[in-house]
Amino acid sequence: MNIRQMEVFWAIMRTGTVTGAAKFLGLSQPAASKILQHAEDLIGMPLFTRRGGKLHPTREAEDLFALSESIFDTVEQMQRAVQDLQRGHTGRLQVAATPGITTTLLLAPIARFLVERPQVNFSMRILSSHEIVTRIARNQVDLGVLYGPIPDASLQAIDLTGLDVICAVPVTSPLARRDEITPRDIAGERLISFNFNLPWAVGVAAAFEEAGVPFHVGVEANHPTVAMSLVQAGVGVALLPSDMQDWREYPQVKRLRFAPRMTIRLYAVCRPERLSRLATFFIENLRTCFAESPPERLAGPTG
Repeated sequence: MNIRQMEVFWAIMRTGTVTGAAKFLGLSQPAASKILQHAEDLIGMPLFTRRGGKLHPTREAEDLFALSESIFDTVEQMQRAVQDLQRGHTGRLQVAATPGITTTLLLAPIARFLVERPQVNFSMRILSSHEIVTRIARNQVDLGVLYGPIPDASLQAIDLTGLDVICAVPVTSPLARRDEITPRDIAGERLISFNFNLPWAVGVAAAFEEAGVPFHVGVEANHPTVAMSLVQAGVGVALLPSDMQDWREYPQVKRLRFAPRMTIRLYAVCRPERLSRLATFFIENLRTCFAESPPERLAGPTG
């Protein structure tokens, strides 16, 4: 018996009639009858007796049905698994992002995504921007979330949202009385860097150069919490993406607009040929969360 004949036989056993089996399988009644006849001819014995216009399975048919049940139960399980994969309810997703992005922008979207998809195996890796790009190129992670511009043109960069560069100053500083800060305003201040090796920082350096102000980093910090803690301690001022922290944790820090206004784009980055349905659903989830709660609001009130 081939798989189609087994399927018709199994459906007849389940429904009790050829007509019911045909309807279940989306066949015509004559086609189902013909397939059953071919199966009986092939194995050389009847599978049903016909009495009073009804089919009655033979003992051999009952034995075969017991075996076919396990086969078609597995088929049904596979069909359900395929549907779950299509809907993004199961599977494995490996996401990588920098520490600042992970702890400020991704926590709420990840929580929402996994509430809706509790069966998904989710992996979150915190890496540098360079490591993220390298691992995506090597197929070691499925998706990265990075500030642009993205240095590898072979990767697909999907725009998620934009964030402004802001200046964090101690509330005790005379600068805190301003509404915005320019490069000239902080020319004499100790500048605390937050990873000025990132691509977006090139624009910050260019703004200083255009204003004729030396761009000198007084303190280097490789994590936004360190930069913010130093500002709160009165060590200096910092330039950061507006999402970097929950500002309520730093009551001695005021956030000011930086002029000229600089917007940093946030991207989901992947190899386009390896963008899975699950990764696509995660990207849609990120966009929805950022649309409902833009990063400026996530960062808390100014000041």
